[in-house]
Amino acid sequence: MIQELSPSHYPRLRPLFQGELLRLVLEAVIAGNSPARVWVDGSAEPTAALLWDGRRCFYLAGDYGMDDFQRPAAHLIARQLLPANLDRGYRSFKAYFTPGDSLDSLPRFFAPAFTEQRLRVLYHLERLALPGWRARIPAGYELHAIDRGFFLLEWRSLERVQREILLGWRDLETYFARGYGCCLARGREIACWCTAEYSSPAATAASIETLPDHQGLGLATLAASAFASHCLDAGLECYWEAWQSNLPSLAIAEKTGFHRLAVYPVLYGEAS
Repeated sequence: MIQELSPSHYPRLRPLFQGELLRLVLEAVIAGNSPARVWVDGSAEPTAALLWDGRRCFYLAGDYGMDDFQRPAAHLIARQLLPANLDRGYRSFKAYFTPGDSLDSLPRFFAPAFTEQRLRVLYHLERLALPGWRARIPAGYELHAIDRGFFLLEWRSLERVQREILLGWRDLETYFARGYGCCLARGREIACWCTAEYSSPAATAASIETLPDHQGLGLATLAASAFASHCLDAGLECYWEAWQSNLPSLAIAEKTGFHRLAVYPVLYGEAS
């Protein structure tokens, strides 16, 4: 038996969500910044939880291997959540779990979707490695804060930035009030952006992308440095997460001043 948990009770999940990444995600959800729905077992105090961000990510915490949690959770995922992802255009998904737990039971939660284990890497910002990053911005490019005023102007590729923001935020209004992002643009053409995700009052994480026509100029490292500088000034703990196979992203994190915390498996899947 499982039941959906009211947002007012999300703080009760803190003992279940262990590890830096799961805690980061949960605190962003508790703060009302990141979108989420949560289902728990029927006990008075939850011992197992399934968190779905309504987009592409699932998070399993606690004693989720119990048969009376796994069976109804798998039914919910197969009949409602994966179809909802597909309806919103998200075919692929990631499933996270408590560090150190075995992945053996996880594929049963997502059957009959294709799944495989892949590795993710988590970094934490230790220092600003390029304090003179502003002087390195190439001629013709300018740095802009991605805020409410930014969205009032006409930009090429603005819809891509908005889509990226809404992967990690409940809505744009919440992002404008509590988030931060920046981009490098050439004229009215957005070239590279770095925006906050998994944000709570104490911490955030960086999400970054450079469009193909502007790659190879070091723009991502500069945008990441601008984002890191903001976090350090604001007193925010800042994280960076990427696939272990995404070597350019790992290199940018390290050049910016992030320190590797952990490498861990997740379940990558594709629904059909």
